[in-house]
Amino acid sequence: MAWRGNTSRLYEVKALSEPGAERVEFELGQSEVEAARRHARGNRYRILLITSALVPEERRVFDLPNPFSTQGRDRFRMVSRGLRYQCSPLGNARPSNSH
Repeated sequence: MAWRGNTSRLYEVKALSEPGAERVEFELGQSEVEAARRHARGNRYRILLITSALVPEERRVFDLPNPFSTQGRDRFRMVSRGLRYQCSPLGNARPSNSH
């Protein structure tokens, strides 16, 4: 996607069948984590999170920062030993440890 002239943004798209909530979870694959880490210094790599993907009238799209960037570090938290992340798409605060 073109952004600021000749620069392009890199979007990792994550679609969830569930509606948006205070907290949602999604997984990043190994290559997705590597790409996010490679682009952590800028604002070029982003997560495009789609909730209620199967229900057009309830669907919402969130443009989220890179989990490894300065803007994203306080917004995401790893919730398992794998590559599963939790975030608050509606706010800026990092999700709490409670479920």
